[in-house]
Amino acid sequence: MFNEVYERTTTVSTALNNILEWSMKQFTGKGLNKEIVNLQEIVQEQINLVLYNADKKEITITHETSNSSSIIIEPEHLRIIIRNLISNSVKFSEQGKNIVITYKDSPPFLSIEIKDEGRGMTKSQAESIFDAMGQSERGTLNEIGTGLGLSLCKEYMELNGGQIKITSEEGVGTTFTLLFKKI
Repeated sequence: MFNEVYERTTTVSTALNNILEWSMKQFTGKGLNKEIVNLQEIVQEQINLVLYNADKKEITITHETSNSSSIIIEPEHLRIIIRNLISNSVKFSEQGKNIVITYKDSPPFLSIEIKDEGRGMTKSQAESIFDAMGQSERGTLNEIGTGLGLSLCKEYMELNGGQIKITSEEGVGTTFTLLFKKI
């Protein structure tokens, strides 16, 4: 148990340091600092950050790494996007459900799909989800949020030359697709 607590604390500490470093760059006006990053590694890092909440709900997160690649992006933007989408999938999924993360090579793009078996959304909710700034719904265990995450995800994807798409069906689940330009 000690090793698990140590590992989680180290992971959270690293994430917090990354956010603080990125915030300082933004504050000092350094702007975007795009780098070549290993997409699979950053996704796994963010999965590790939400595993505690997923484990509490007995949610399985499957990370299928075939077709993964490197991309050019502001690394902290990518971390924020991935963490938010996976956290939302956990937040809106019932106990014992699944989240599957896959990669697709679709030239000129590389895409990631984050698919959950959560409560899903109506068509009108899905169409306006990125514009619902400051509006947050409670999760399946009454989890709360700020309502800023998805708007931020869309903004960061666009700043980095990518796209974010959503498909959802009420009572079935939601899939977020991130499209990145290939190197």
